[in-house]
Amino acid sequence: MGRPEKPLPVGGANPGHLMLAAHLRRWRTEAGLTYSQLAQRCAELRAVDYSASTLRRAASGDAIPRLPVVEAYAEACGASASVARKYWRDARALDHPNPHQGGKTAPKAHLVGNSADLLAGLRHLYYRAGSMPLAEMEARAGLNRLPHSTLRRMLHGATMLTIDQLRAFLEVCEVPGAEAAAWVEAWRRVWHREQRQHMVMKRWARPDREVVPWNALGEVTADAAEQTHQRYSRALMDYEEELRRMTHWGKTAQGAALRNLGIDVFPLLPSPAQAPEPRPFLGKRRKSGRSKPRRRRAA
Repeated sequence: MGRPEKPLPVGGANPGHLMLAAHLRRWRTEAGLTYSQLAQRCAELRAVDYSASTLRRAASGDAIPRLPVVEAYAEACGASASVARKYWRDARALDHPNPHQGGKTAPKAHLVGNSADLLAGLRHLYYRAGSMPLAEMEARAGLNRLPHSTLRRMLHGATMLTIDQLRAFLEVCEVPGAEAAAWVEAWRRVWHREQRQHMVMKRWARPDREVVPWNALGEVTADAAEQTHQRYSRALMDYEEELRRMTHWGKTAQGAALRNLGIDVFPLLPSPAQAPEPRPFLGKRRKSGRSKPRRRRAA
């Protein structure tokens, strides 16, 4: 028998961390293993070389261990790795709160209306899942499915995940099926809405008018996206209302909707560096040099 373990710290400690350490100790006691035997079992089951001192520190309650250590510890004791991950996520969520939330309630998937809401929701999922190290998330997602650099930029509001990256993100964060489907639908809704808004802004763009570049899937910060959304929300609503009156969706319907709103579908003010582009003539053109056509003399 090894020496008895120190009691878990109490008073001001992370309750989720104490719960994790208590379950790790209970699983090892029920399995009847020493830490040396536990290290040997980990090497047999997972082909990883965790020392007895590493496993002892994982259950000491001093610091939250790494997730692979917790999973190997649980499997070696005959416990469920998914249950161990749940306790680890709860401990990390209390120890690493969301710094971007600021006391606000995270938006629900069915209430997401723009990229700022979508970004806030994905941040909440990340921190709720224990704010796993980004390199660990990339490894768990698979080869080239979820680059850690893209994740870091998404968390800082510099970019947005693609649809495939979003699915990998939801899998790694272990978001339940119905909730994951709701977030995928929210991504599609934001993408379609902001692509239409981008088209309206492109039609209105002039050299003398300041327009913030907008693309929900490109390089745009959440603040700039929110400012642009507030600025052109009314134009977008009018444009969508006109599109609903069209019999079909296509470039013809888009151009007709813009004309009905009084927006010219041709370039409005070309830049001074370019030669001025004449407006197309839609009526019958008269011959040059004559103000009106001649009348035929009566016979």
